[in-house]
Order: sequence, then structure tokens, then C-alpha cells
Amino acid sequence: MNTLDRRAQKIINPMTRGDRAEIRTLRDQMVVVHWALKIAFMFDYTQDASMIPVALARAFRAHGEIPANTYVWLARNVPMVEGHATGATHTMSRGDDPEVYLLTFRIDQLVVQVVIGIAVPVRPIGPATAMHCSRCGP
Repeated sequence: MNTLDRRAQKIINPMTRGDRAEIRTLRDQMVVVHWALKIAFMFDYTQDASMIPVALARAFRAHGEIPANTYVWLARNVPMVEGHATGATHTMSRGDDPEVYLLTFRIDQLVVQVVIGIAVPVRPIGPATAMHCSRCGP
């Protein structure tokens, strides 16, 4: 996982400063996706009750397998305090079983959002910033 962090750092460091950056290759895109998922799994497993099924985490760790129904968005937002890093998770569920896992985190000006449809399909619709969950409404 340290190798993944070093590879991602080369790509995301300019983004954290707010510099224009492009992810030009599929390989670089996959590095960023895997890095964001690693962070998502870490956030999830620090909660009192983990929401992402263990099988997904094991497949990711063992083989780098990206869970189906997973989306990662990158954005820029100037924080009120420089050197700011934070994250928040949200799980949508009916009953005891989680259906959708959402993590939003930021490192300085880079904002990353990871959505994993665990039990229901999710898909982007309309503009790049919109998402649809089959049970969450339009």
C-alpha cells in the first residue's frame, strides 16, 4: 500500500495545492481510483461498525479489485484553513444492511468523493456531479 501512496502522491500533490492537473493515462486514473478506495476502506473500518462488506475489502487488498457500482469524483475547493484534511462517511440503508457507502474527504484543495453501491445499483446521471441510487430517489 505504500507503493500505491507514492504513485498517487505524484499525481494528486498538484491538485492539493490547487494547481491545474490532468490525469492523462488510464494507468494514472487507476492509481487515483485505487488510492481513493484505499482511503475509503480505511475510513470505513475506523467506524464503530464497518459498512463495506469484508469480502469487498479482501478482494481489493488481495487483487486490487474495484467493487462493482463504484464511482470516484475529484473536485477542487479552496478550504477556509490551509493545510486542512478531513473526511466524512455516510451510509444509506434500509434496515440493518447498508445499501450505499459514501465517503467525502479533502486534502487542502483536493476534494474526493467515493460512492460504492453495496446492495443497490448507483450510476451517474446528467452532469458529472450528479448521482442516482435506485432506492434513494431521483
